[in-house]
Amino acid sequence: DTFELVQTPGMPGNVDVYVNGGFTGTLVAPTEIQVLGSNDDDILTVNSTNGLIDLPGGIRFFGGSGQDGLVLTQTGGPERELERVEPGSNPGQGTSIISDGAADQIVYFEGLEPIQSNVPAASFTIAAFPAAASILQSNNAINYSAHPLNNTFGRVTIDSFEPIDFQNKGTLVIDAGA
Repeated sequence: DTFELVQTPGMPGNVDVYVNGGFTGTLVAPTEIQVLGSNDDDILTVNSTNGLIDLPGGIRFFGGSGQDGLVLTQTGGPERELERVEPGSNPGQGTSIISDGAADQIVYFEGLEPIQSNVPAASFTIAAFPAAASILQSNNAINYSAHPLNNTFGRVTIDSFEPIDFQNKGTLVIDAGA
């Protein structure tokens, strides 16, 4: 299944929801969004083209079984100040934060493989969440390469954590806490 969340054009705070390519409705001023994947392959796309989806409780994506992915995308619009991915203590678990200085879009995820982002950001950081267990705090092989199928994307792999594929970033910072 595919799920897409996008800020309603001209209505900050409201979120349009698409499931399997079809519009299913608008959430009016939600405080948190939970997306529960099924037993097949699921993809959640969070589209920042109309603005960041800034919710007090964030967006929570539980991929379920199957090959599940998180796509962070933006077509046009301003470059964001920063993007940060914080791997959790288990493979496929963590947090994505995109900020423009005024709003923070936070996605908490579990059961994912892989993450893909093309949101323009001045800085892109992959780091452990302070004071929390993270796969980055173990002995790891952290690798950077071009994406094997699309060389306009970079790819970071961390042992058993899902690949993080990205483009449109000013700088890449990998902070393994060493």
